Amino acid sequence: MKKADDSSLSRDLNFWIDSYDDLFSDFDSRPYSGRAISDDFISELNKLTEEKDDFIKTIIFQVPAKVRDEKTEAIIKDRLTNGLLNQYIRFSKELNSSRRNGILMTVLGIVAMMLAVFITSLGENSLLKNSLKILFEPAGWFLIWTGLDKMYIGGKPLKRKRDFYARLEKSKIEFISD
Repeated sequence: MKKADDSSLSRDLNFWIDSYDDLFSDFDSRPYSGRAISDDFISELNKLTEEKDDFIKTIIFQVPAKVRDEKTEAIIKDRLTNGLLNQYIRFSKELNSSRRNGILMTVLGIVAMMLAVFITSLGENSLLKNSLKILFEPAGWFLIWTGLDKMYIGGKPLKRKRDFYARLEKSKIEFISD
């Protein structure tokens, strides 16, 4: 992953907002310090950042001068900064957990397949031997393929989300008037 402090790999994003409420969920009536960040805002951030892998140095909100309040802006800066960082941490943990589960499932699948081979190599056929082989062989294949899927294919959406928040989590947030 690229370094966030390299100025050639970072850029600014500019947003025009009519009020501070544009940044938060319409359904959340809590104060700004605890309010949920708007899905529309996150979606717009995602659209603007998905084309490039560079980091966002500054997120600039252009607000009408008559609406501005520095105390509210300080609260919103903290809320957005913490919210973006928390999402980055959340998706990092989910991605790591998915990879660990994938590795565990793959290893268990290999063990099940080895048990099926071992059972096959035992002496004469019996009901128990055939039943165990029938149980372990498909279970082994299932665990191997599902584990590999979790590690490589299933983790891609989580990786995209983690990378999205990684590009934003150290961004500076500024408010300006026109």
